[in-house]
Amino acid sequence: MSEKRKQVKKEVLAALRNIFILIISIFFICTNLSIAKFFDFTDDPRIIWTVDIGIYNGILQIIFSIASYLINEKRLNIGVNIINKKEDSNELTIISDDSADKICLKINIKGKWRKLSGDLNIFFPHWLDIQTKSVPFLKIIDSENKCIIDLNNLMSSTTGYCNLKRSITFDILRNSDENNEDFIQANLNMSIFNKLFAIKFKNEGIKIKSK
Repeated sequence: MSEKRKQVKKEVLAALRNIFILIISIFFICTNLSIAKFFDFTDDPRIIWTVDIGIYNGILQIIFSIASYLINEKRLNIGVNIINKKEDSNELTIISDDSADKICLKINIKGKWRKLSGDLNIFFPHWLDIQTKSVPFLKIIDSENKCIIDLNNLMSSTTGYCNLKRSITFDILRNSDENNEDFIQANLNMSIFNKLFAIKFKNEGIKIKSK
């Protein structure tokens, strides 16, 4: 379901980009900035319109692609993936109450170092108890069943360019006999500017259910 949502989002963004480029092209043509008229090879308004639309679309597509490449080159890429440690998948079914299951949070950070305005937060459902080893950049708030990861602390050993990978293992145990199911993923609060231009956040969650 997550992959389908990502595909739909990608297609919608591509369509919006094409519409935006078309609007700019029409604006140029309506202000008499005609490339076809400049070369003066035809007087047919339909051919002039078609040529101008095609040329402006091509030029603007190239400009947008170059701008997107330059922006992505300067972005800080943060990838977060929560997996079932035993099966290396994004699904976990808890059957036994006798022993804890293990999930692994994998963090991959690469790109130009930037100070983040928010922490990485993971909220676990009430029917799960969680435990992990103590590390300087991680804090668990038991009252909220919440894990907070200070990425600025995690990146503090790097300067200029960041390239690091961290794995954090959680022991999880269900505290209810009911059949429950939740999708758990990390959340990173960012400003609109950071989200669009400075930070690329890729997030893969895990579906946990109990039987």
